[in-house]
Amino acid sequence: MGDPAWNGFEVGWVARACGGRVIGDPAVRADRFERDTRGDLRGAIYVALRGAVHDGHSFLGDAVRGGAAAVMVEAGRWDAGAVGAAAAVEVTDAVAALADVARAHRQAMNPLVLAVGGSCGKTSTKEILASILRFVGPTCATEGNLNNHIGVPFTLLRLRPGDRFAVVELGCDRAGEIAALAAIARPDIGAITCVGEEHLQWLGTIDGAARAEGELFEALGERAGTAVVNVDDPLVARLPTRRARRITVGESPGAGVRLLDAAPAGEGAGLAIRLPDGVEVRATLRMPGRHQARNAAMAAAAAFAAGAPAEAIRAGIEGAAPVRGRGVVVRGERGVTVIDDTYNSNPTSAAAAIEMLRALPGNGRRVAVLAEMLEMGEAAERVHRAVGREAAASGVDLLVCVGEHARAMREGAIEAGLPPRRVLAMDGVERLLDDVWAIVGRGDRVLVKGSRGMRMERVVERLSRPGAGSAATDAERPAGGVDAV
Repeated sequence: MGDPAWNGFEVGWVARACGGRVIGDPAVRADRFERDTRGDLRGAIYVALRGAVHDGHSFLGDAVRGGAAAVMVEAGRWDAGAVGAAAAVEVTDAVAALADVARAHRQAMNPLVLAVGGSCGKTSTKEILASILRFVGPTCATEGNLNNHIGVPFTLLRLRPGDRFAVVELGCDRAGEIAALAAIARPDIGAITCVGEEHLQWLGTIDGAARAEGELFEALGERAGTAVVNVDDPLVARLPTRRARRITVGESPGAGVRLLDAAPAGEGAGLAIRLPDGVEVRATLRMPGRHQARNAAMAAAAAFAAGAPAEAIRAGIEGAAPVRGRGVVVRGERGVTVIDDTYNSNPTSAAAAIEMLRALPGNGRRVAVLAEMLEMGEAAERVHRAVGREAAASGVDLLVCVGEHARAMREGAIEAGLPPRRVLAMDGVERLLDDVWAIVGRGDRVLVKGSRGMRMERVVERLSRPGAGSAATDAERPAGGVDAV
């Protein structure tokens, strides 16, 4: 498998890697793994995964007719006579088998694996890090945010001979998840961006979140890898690293990789980073906000640990593309500027987004549209009230709160001094979509933020769709906001 002449996944090897049973010809080869029959399956191994809504076994016929070279199925679910004659690997649990095959393939390909975890900033940091490493050698990286027990194996299964690096994003919402993912990816270098109040419904407290994220450093310690430690975050700084080598990063004077400066530069940030060898890297990042500059410093530290030279770090930072839904600046209708930060939300990322709105240049009103932060458990009322206070303290001209805890957010903002007439609370996104052009006016600067389940990208689409704002006039828009409903 690790030979440069590797020519695909042999079905027999796949079965041995996961303890499965071959039905059909074990010499059949496939060039990749797939799980969606709506795409091109020619030459692939189709993995029949059972999900909350769909069971992949229901689409085995489609997979075979679509040209799949083989399928991975759970015991008792394969009927060659009824479905087709493709080779099959029969397993007890398809998810566990997928992880086993990915672990074996990662070992066979043997790249330097860099893992990125943390409560927020993972995807941006991963994208910047991958951009840097591509200036050093062939790099495989997580696509989008496929960072869970399905996404991580599929990322590793894209490794090919000659790939020098693998950059893998690790996500979690429960204790033990990072440890399980790290056992598959076996990272050599790991970075934790920050620890914040995330998934409290499952993790309980911020200390529970820290322990969950810290499982990455624990895994590195077992292998004497390198931990990239954000010393500006006390929860990260005190996580145990066992035998792992530590490289520190932050704005603190003692940081090994230090963010010296970060200033707005157009719709991005100009930054200066000093490396442990004393070399100073100056670059312009195409992602706005000081938090993104911190993510770039984190990526620079991980890349430095991987042996990347200063010029590759500079070029990679400048070449990193903004990630949709994560603080991207969008030009909307009627001169409106929108910060699209709709992928997800927690108190830490919401505070960073509010700060980005505060720093966004322009003359129009600052309008913060903040939707529900999901999975906050018993802390939901408290954290939404705190985010409302944060928005008020930043000097927003209008705050629009959306979701079940909108009123708590509104009350927090009023407590912090934002006049009630400049705060709007709505219990759902649909009402906002109907009224958005009665709320947003010409030239406004608008932050749109919310947890993924709130689907706030629809608001960004409404604000940026050509002609969408033509029906609203400035006379129709309330001068100072509207009262809660």
